Amino acid sequence: MRRSGSGLVVLLAARGLGRGELRLGRSAVRITALARIPMGGYFALRLPTGTHDDLYARTLVLETAGVKAALVAGDLESIPRQPMLK
Repeated sequence: MRRSGSGLVVLLAARGLGRGELRLGRSAVRITALARIPMGGYFALRLPTGTHDDLYARTLVLETAGVKAALVAGDLESIPRQPMLK
């Protein structure tokens, strides 16, 4: 089990105490490709032969005193720059 973001949540929650309401939101969206998209991490072109586990993008949004912060984690090797700029 991974707990990479739990310390951040506790830290932000502690900072927000006594100064207003801390609101949290979370979501997970399945992003498993339906098409035969080449897989990353290999020297030569390699196409998938099936799906072992679904891939997800997960988000955690924190808001206090009108300030929002979002943490996004994806089951990806990389994300091209263009979609990140939108």
